[in-house]
Amino acid sequence: MARSKNSNKATRPTSKSIEQVTKPSLLATESLSNAIAACNAEVAEIAEECRANNRAFRDIEFDIAGNEYDCLSSLTDTWDSSTPGGALRVRQIFKNPIFCDDGFDASDIQQGTTGNCWFLAALASVCSVPRVIENICVARDEKVGVYGFIFFKDGEWQHVIIDDQLFVTHTDFDHAYESYVISDKNKYKELLRTGSQALFFGKSSSARETWLPLLEKAYTKLHGDYKSVEGGFTGEGIEDLTGGVSTKVLMTDILDYDRFWDEEFSRTNVDTLFSAYIMKKYSGMESLSNNGLVHCHAYSILKAVKVNGIRFVMMRNPWGQHEWNGRWSDGSKEWTPEWMAALDHKFGDDGCFWMQYEDFIEEFTEIDQTRLYDATWYINQEWMEYRTSWPAFWDEGIFKFTLTQDSPVNLVLAKSDERYFHGLEGPYNFGLRLKVYHVDGENREFVGQFVRQYYGRSISLEFKSLKAGSYDVDVMVVRTTYGQQGAEQVISDIGASRPDKLLQICKNFNASRAKAVNLNSKYDILDKAKETQSTEFELARQREAKAKREELEAQLAAEEAQPEDEEEAERNDEENEGDNEEENEEEDNYEEDNDDSDEHVEG
Repeated sequence: MARSKNSNKATRPTSKSIEQVTKPSLLATESLSNAIAACNAEVAEIAEECRANNRAFRDIEFDIAGNEYDCLSSLTDTWDSSTPGGALRVRQIFKNPIFCDDGFDASDIQQGTTGNCWFLAALASVCSVPRVIENICVARDEKVGVYGFIFFKDGEWQHVIIDDQLFVTHTDFDHAYESYVISDKNKYKELLRTGSQALFFGKSSSARETWLPLLEKAYTKLHGDYKSVEGGFTGEGIEDLTGGVSTKVLMTDILDYDRFWDEEFSRTNVDTLFSAYIMKKYSGMESLSNNGLVHCHAYSILKAVKVNGIRFVMMRNPWGQHEWNGRWSDGSKEWTPEWMAALDHKFGDDGCFWMQYEDFIEEFTEIDQTRLYDATWYINQEWMEYRTSWPAFWDEGIFKFTLTQDSPVNLVLAKSDERYFHGLEGPYNFGLRLKVYHVDGENREFVGQFVRQYYGRSISLEFKSLKAGSYDVDVMVVRTTYGQQGAEQVISDIGASRPDKLLQICKNFNASRAKAVNLNSKYDILDKAKETQSTEFELARQREAKAKREELEAQLAAEEAQPEDEEEAERNDEENEGDNEEENEEEDNYEEDNDDSDEHVEG
């Protein structure tokens, strides 16, 4: 749950030199190279087998054509939006498809039907960092239709393999009501089932580009279904794409906005990525305001630049439309040909727009700030199962670490991402808090803390420099209920009706627990799930086996106890013999004493 990053060098470059030497990319860990190797190997193996059999690859683990319901709906939440018109392969949708047409660019991204604006905003932000998306898309064989990607999940890189089937919006001609309007079958296919705009979920602005919908599908498969990726924070999406560390910043908590620009915000795309939201008391979900901005909606921050003394923020709506209409909006009076050239801007309702920094801090209420790392940093982590209590309390020294030299450090306290086992997360929300102390013998010197009321996936504390020495990390986990059923109740209610989905989510649940150093191996949620899948014959066999097992255990216990009983009996006999001997000796002594007395009297 705790993660520290520590420079391998004794000193760090200054802010000015960082821009020249730091190349933020994917967090370099051993699991990164392992995931890339495994991904390449699996794609190659699948491609070879498919070519030998003259078959396209079909991913039976996430077959959107053969098992649409489980791919759309989570274990507990049914897909309640409009449904796709079917699933087609890339070659059926696109004319001359190309995976990436002229680079990975934020302008490629258009959100589809699902509510994953947070993830697409994360993708748009990551597109601003060279080679990151390219490195995530590890391997593919487009002829066979197999693609491999990597993502950062709970502290480790993992690879995901998918086929090339994608959901389309409109059904086939023979079953479409539009066929009454478009009577020509070929024209119907050309207009409604061809190119990027035919896709039901995320799509590229290019008519033949495929990287975005395929990457979105792989990320969805990692989480189980499209329903489970609805709603989230962009910072968490950037973490999953880069291995970076995200922190939520409330705009009202910033003391000095000028200092924030100089020290943090101006580092956009250098070693930090940002995204922003408008979350106000009466904000409706994705409600459009008079100024063109959407509330409760994720925006990418693509640039933060200062030109001719004016500070600008370039932002993007993942919808690919609906833009800010205030100062410096498209067509506003502020724009001149000189400014258009200086900011390299073009008008158009493409979701991209510029704001002056002062307007940005006035309109937006929250920022996700994600720190990226280069190869001079390393990760050290430990996961554990933790039992919460009410009321919560500070648990001292749960995690400990030692620095051999003064170093910058970023401490992260995280919980397993519940999105991976959505439906089995249980009835509680958990708020994380931490305090850090420098330890010298019996003395504990306070260093820093994160104690805000926050129920996100993780919290972090970044230190520009910590002195060499030993440190304690105290933890508090605040537990609150939010109306969900417990995991075992969900299994009991749903398990029999959706066995395949239940198995998938139970495996994800166990995988999230498996990395704990104090894992209770006796508890396996699959044992509870198996009870919902057993037939009457199997249940009878299980009861019979259980009875025999209990009988055998009782017999073994009796046999183990029998020698102890015999030994105890022998000890009792020996003790009794000893007591008898002592009694006999006492009687003999008594008789001798009496004889002596008689003799004495007689004398």
